[in-house]
Amino acid sequence: QILMQYESNRYHKLTVDEQIDCIIDQATDVDILGRSWAGLETFM
Repeated sequence: QILMQYESNRYHKLTVDEQIDCIIDQATDVDILGRSWAGLETFM
């Protein structure tokens, strides 16, 4: 999922559109959003 995709035993670079989709998926993933780190200070 990290800007490289495995397909039929070969790695290939993702297109710009695929990279954007990947970043949006990561930015909206509830498993990622639900985590916080010690010392993290969120501001509203």
